[in-house]
Amino acid sequence: MGLPLTKKLKRNGIIIISLLGALLLVMTFMKMSRLTPNPRSRVITVERLVDSWTWSHMNPTDTTTFSLSNDMVKVGDRYYSSKPPLYPLLMAGEALLISKLTGTEFHDFKVDYLRILVILNQVLPYLLMLWCIWLFLLKYVRSEWTAYYMLFALSIGMLSFGYSVTINNHTPSAILYVFIFLLWEKISQQDKDEWWRFILLGGACGFAFAIELPSGGIAAWFLILSLSKNWKKGILAVLTALVPVLISMVIYKNLSGVWKPFYLQSELYRFEGSYWNNPADLDAIHPDKWIYFFHMFLGFRGLFSMTPILLLGLVSYFRHILGMGKFFRKEFTGIMAGIFFLVLFIIFRSWNYGGNCIGMRWFICFMPLMMLMATPLVDKLSEKAVGRVGMVFLLLWSIPWNLEALYEEAYITGLFERMWDSMF
Repeated sequence: MGLPLTKKLKRNGIIIISLLGALLLVMTFMKMSRLTPNPRSRVITVERLVDSWTWSHMNPTDTTTFSLSNDMVKVGDRYYSSKPPLYPLLMAGEALLISKLTGTEFHDFKVDYLRILVILNQVLPYLLMLWCIWLFLLKYVRSEWTAYYMLFALSIGMLSFGYSVTINNHTPSAILYVFIFLLWEKISQQDKDEWWRFILLGGACGFAFAIELPSGGIAAWFLILSLSKNWKKGILAVLTALVPVLISMVIYKNLSGVWKPFYLQSELYRFEGSYWNNPADLDAIHPDKWIYFFHMFLGFRGLFSMTPILLLGLVSYFRHILGMGKFFRKEFTGIMAGIFFLVLFIIFRSWNYGGNCIGMRWFICFMPLMMLMATPLVDKLSEKAVGRVGMVFLLLWSIPWNLEALYEEAYITGLFERMWDSMF
């Protein structure tokens, strides 16, 4: 099973991924400097850490020059981002290095800093992920058509790709989980079980969980698998995974006096003047849970109504359950359990549709994994023309939302308007 890595396939993979990279770079540079509240909450944290050595967005003696975000909590007389702190801390370290090397202040060159951070932390890792997936697919698929389809599905058909040009923690977590899966494939299928691979797997699991808390079930499953493979090295993975989690807990303790994440301290959101006291538009909607559940999957901004290619992953998993496939059955069983707990967490902790965003952002972390789950089904359906037509239809249905996420806040409309004005 599998396809040889011929010069043609290697060249075609490089060309396709390079074109996808060019698209991401163009959209990164076309993004307006105006920041919407969600990424702005993270960006302000980076700016405060770099320019003022503080986590606080606003306090009695120092306030950011950015417009404040809705995504804030208040502790005493200080205001902080409600987002997980570890990803902004990583970006702050990078921005601080850039600041020292260039002698520039973050805020004065914010657009340049943001572009560099997006490229370093989201665009380049996503492209590397696609190349690793391409090599993985060639080992397990029977037709080139399947490999090409999966590559496009995991890029222009996936919201993780669309969000990769906007600072967020969802796309990085999705990238990390794919790398964790591919690393585990090396350990479990190729017996490349050196101790450093377990350390790398554990660190990636811990960081992915620290920046995307509801996804913890997926991270935990890979740690369990590592323990089952080699309990001594598995313990090493678990201990490594605890490092980013403990760092996050120490930050929360230092800021709020409590070890819990801000997400689990709802009282910190209810300060005078808080947006969350009187939320507007979609944030103000509190539907019945069954209606919310429906919209999460099939209705408004639903997982399968906006990204129907993921139905292939769901169907493929049920084929595994019925004994019709063995493609990483154990791994994907645990991943599906992690997805199930993530869904339960969202349903019982929130009515949130994510504000004026595109799709349910909390699902992005598992989208690429769920698509990888579909590999054997795509291979089988590609044997007949009707199967190919059906899958192309699902992909074409998924693309517009993803392109909208890429386009959001882009200069392109203003550019065309200026060209039109200059001509007439």
